[in-house]
Amino acid sequence: MQITIKNMKRPLFSSSLILFILLIQQTFAQNIIEADALLKEAVIYVKGAELRHEAKNIEIPAGNFEIVINRVAKDIQPQSIRVSSSNSQISVLSVSFERDYLNTGNNKSSLYLEIKKKYDQENTLYNDIVNQRKSEEGTLALLEANKSVGGQNGVTPTEIADMIKYYRQQYKEISDHIVSLKSKEEKQKEIVEQLNRQMEESGGGNQNAGQLVLRVSSPQPTKTAFNIEYFTNSVSWSPFYEVRVDDIQSPLQLIYKANVVQTTGIDWKRTRLTFAGGNPQQNNNVPELTPWRLSFRNPVIVAAPKRMAARGVGINNESLQEVAAAPQDMAIVQDNQLNSSFVVETPYDVYSNGQAQSIQLQSYFLSTKYSYTSVPKYSPDAYLVGKVTDWNSLNLLPGNANLIVENNYAGTSYINSHSTDDTLKLSLGKDERIVAERKRIDEEGSRSFLGSSQSREFTYEISVRNSRKEAVDIEVKEQYPLSNEKDIEIQLNEVSGAQNNAETGELTWHLRLKPGETKKVRLSYTVKYPKGKTPVGL
Repeated sequence: MQITIKNMKRPLFSSSLILFILLIQQTFAQNIIEADALLKEAVIYVKGAELRHEAKNIEIPAGNFEIVINRVAKDIQPQSIRVSSSNSQISVLSVSFERDYLNTGNNKSSLYLEIKKKYDQENTLYNDIVNQRKSEEGTLALLEANKSVGGQNGVTPTEIADMIKYYRQQYKEISDHIVSLKSKEEKQKEIVEQLNRQMEESGGGNQNAGQLVLRVSSPQPTKTAFNIEYFTNSVSWSPFYEVRVDDIQSPLQLIYKANVVQTTGIDWKRTRLTFAGGNPQQNNNVPELTPWRLSFRNPVIVAAPKRMAARGVGINNESLQEVAAAPQDMAIVQDNQLNSSFVVETPYDVYSNGQAQSIQLQSYFLSTKYSYTSVPKYSPDAYLVGKVTDWNSLNLLPGNANLIVENNYAGTSYINSHSTDDTLKLSLGKDERIVAERKRIDEEGSRSFLGSSQSREFTYEISVRNSRKEAVDIEVKEQYPLSNEKDIEIQLNEVSGAQNNAETGELTWHLRLKPGETKKVRLSYTVKYPKGKTPVGL
């Protein structure tokens, strides 16, 4: 009797427990509210960005509950998350970040989803063609397998003729259809493969956005909005410039651009962008000095790194900036306490595909002095150089630049905004109509011996020709050796009026060449050193 009672109570107990659990789960589910975050603004640093979202019109009941905010970046620094409510009665108890692996459809790149939809349509059509072709091939195989005629009683000639006619007709129709289907299949396959490559290029297929879980408390039912801010590492921007020179009598145009890349897992739609030059992830602590102690140790010989001779003038890069910005500027410069920022007034769409998107920030017409520079020791070419003063008012960062000279692409250059020079010197490319030549007058170098020392004299002649139709100014640079040893003496014999920098051993001739004119300058120096020794590098 007791066993019967136990058997009757066990199902009753289990059913009550399951019902209780389901009731708790249903109550818990009712206390979870989901909402999507709308990205309003992005402050983009050279590495990383601060994203600012808004989740609006969220109706919440009284009590404690959870709010799941979807469509935030997939990579967030948790300590940077800041959440505030527009309703002062609501208290945000805690915030946690999670990756959203379930809501994959909404969180994929919209560009990817658009291409994926087209891919699915074309792939379905491709599979239909393949199935048709296989079906026809099966029918043809069946026809082949059943081409035997007759039986125990045999067939008449008329029946044989009818069978041959039927076989030929069906075989030809099916074979022709297979050939046609194969042609369609190849074309459709190419379309599908192109769309597949385009999906991979879009970069949005394997991305999952993140979500924030807010635990909040409210004394009464109400409606509110949440402002959400956080820092993510999945964004970067780099400066890029376009330098345009119409002719050497006109101002130089400098177009300042930003190349922005983001892989946050969410597409940015009509988002206000700000490009900042600072780096919030850098070490902001003031360095501290520790005792500096010297001691003896066995010398270690380390090979000196090889220095590549800069062919031509190289780029004496300096940051360009001078005259007021042109009217078509799309960004406003804001000077902050620690850095400057460019606020782009036009909202932009930026896809989460890892592809660089170029955004114009400013355009400047700069009063520029043009001249040519040549270093015949390394190259016979003459380089057009634009010199700009008062460029420090422009908030430039180091970056590459495309050169457009007389409406033709002339290569690339580099702008170094970290330079401390007052004048920007920007190399604008080679001019093949100006040629320099450097030759040794005494190929062996004249030698003389006196007592315990010997000396060698070196003489070089440099000629520069201007084949342009107008006069040009050109700087010709040369150098002579410097001594690191007291036993090695250097004496300049002839420099043809060059400007001499004794600290670097650099000589500069400032020449003005008329159209078709050739000028020559000469450098001569003597190196004196002890007999039996040969200076390294001579």
